[in-house]
Amino acid sequence: MRRAFLLLPLLLLPLLQTACATPSFVPSTTLVESSPTPVPTAIPTAAPANAAADAAFDTHAGNCVDAANQAIALIRKAAAGEFVGNAFTTDMRLDLGPSDQRCAATGDALKTYQRHVGSVRLQVWALDNSWYYAAPTTRQNWLEAVLHYLLGVYPQANVTINALTPTGAACGTASIGAGQAGTPAVNAGACG
Repeated sequence: MRRAFLLLPLLLLPLLQTACATPSFVPSTTLVESSPTPVPTAIPTAAPANAAADAAFDTHAGNCVDAANQAIALIRKAAAGEFVGNAFTTDMRLDLGPSDQRCAATGDALKTYQRHVGSVRLQVWALDNSWYYAAPTTRQNWLEAVLHYLLGVYPQANVTINALTPTGAACGTASIGAGQAGTPAVNAGACG
C-alpha cells in the first residue's frame, strides 16, 4: 500500500511537465480592434417629435414658407380641438404646388398666391394613440373639417390628406378637387 502512494506522484510527473511546457495563449493585438464596431442605427419610421406648442417649430414643415406656416397653424388648431371639437396631438407636413418664390410673399401678394395654388398635399402623423382609437366617424369628421379648412385657404386646389398612426400605418385619407364636383372623398375606416 505504501508503494502505491509513492508511485502515484511519479506517474503524475510526466503530465505535470507537459502542462508546464505548453506555451500560454496571448491574442495578437493586431487582430483585435481597439473599439467594437457600433451597431448600425435603424432608419426611423416613427413620426417626428411633437412641437405644436413651440413658436419656433420646424420651418421645414412644408416645401415653402406659406406651406410651413399653414402646417404650424394646422398643428396648433388640431391640438386645440378646433376641428369638430376633437383635439389630436399631431405633426404635419404641407406641400403646395406650384412652390416658387411667391409662396414666401406676405399680405395681398400671399393672398393672390394662395388663390392660384393648384395642388395641396397634407401628411398628418398622429403622435399618440388617441387618433388610432378614435371612432371612424370622429376621424372622418375631423378629416373633412381639415379638408374644408384647406380648401378655404386654397380655393382652386386639389386637396389630398393622408393620416398615419404613431407606428406609420395608414389611418385615413381625404381629398377634394377637380373631378369630384365639390364633394369630398373621405376614407377613415380601419387603421393599420
